[in-house]
Amino acid sequence: MRHYSPTDLVGVDAGTPQPPTPYGWAGGAAAFERIFSRFYENVVEDELLAPLFAGMSGDHPPTLGGPPR
Repeated sequence: MRHYSPTDLVGVDAGTPQPPTPYGWAGGAAAFERIFSRFYENVVEDELLAPLFAGMSGDHPPTLGGPPR
């Protein structure tokens, strides 16, 4: 696939103890702040998702392997 940039191999077979968490792969706290801010800004306008998130605050912590808040 030519449209992907090569990346370093990580994980047990690459000599590292374990692969990064989804949190680490996504770019850490700054990336998740942007992702979740944008999500909560727009979810209220989505007819399918809005009812599911109507009672949830934007401060709901994601659980994707990041550090505790």
